[in-house]
Amino acid sequence: PNELRAAFYIHVIYDQPAWLGRSRRKNKSVVYHGPIPGVYQDFSSHAAEFAKTALLDQSSSNGKDRNAARMYHDEDLATSFKIIEADLERTRPALLFSRSSDNDIINESFIHGGDFDKDDMIVTAEEMKESLRRVLRAFAVRSNRVKYCQGMNFVALALLEAAKGNEEKAFWVLCGLSEKLSMVGVWSPGLHRLEFAIFALERMLWDHDSRLAQHFELCDVRIGMFASKWFITIFQCHDTFGKTAASRIMDIFICERW
Repeated sequence: PNELRAAFYIHVIYDQPAWLGRSRRKNKSVVYHGPIPGVYQDFSSHAAEFAKTALLDQSSSNGKDRNAARMYHDEDLATSFKIIEADLERTRPALLFSRSSDNDIINESFIHGGDFDKDDMIVTAEEMKESLRRVLRAFAVRSNRVKYCQGMNFVALALLEAAKGNEEKAFWVLCGLSEKLSMVGVWSPGLHRLEFAIFALERMLWDHDSRLAQHFELCDVRIGMFASKWFITIFQCHDTFGKTAASRIMDIFICERW
């Protein structure tokens, strides 16, 4: 059920249930208990303080503010925060909301392609945008290797929707995708796993439809030109599939992995 999707994701990623049919743990003596309560709030608070001091208040004449800015200064993290802000605007088509007599709700005709269930929507678009900002910033603070990769905004948005706006659940699923399901190799600088995924897709195309592969080659079209965002967003950008199909792809990826 949709209301249990985020909890299901956390269970599969962190508990690695036996019904998957295979063990994911290399060290059976190590028991991981999953998300730790309060950790998300700590990262989110740190991210908010960093944004306030290092990004917003650097020009302040107050010496205390300047000292705080230096204390929190992290050039890579500051850059990631700026990219997140830019991507929040790029995500805006997926967060467009229409004015109604009751409140502002996400424009279902744009994001969901007709399969939108109004009962699923429990927050306004502006609230969802703020939640998305907090989740992405908290992840950037936690993940030294990734910080932020353009396209993660669509993944985080899909997870927030799956979690009914629960930021902590969305945050831990995003961390699980990166750390447990090897998306770190797609999102981290260098994109090494992305290169391998595109190579594998090219070989599959030659094996299953050599005429199309040859046509692409003659037209000098590289699969990476259009397929990169598929892997980076796990098909959650909704320009290829609607919300229902994209949700099913996320289900399959979390259960079956690479």
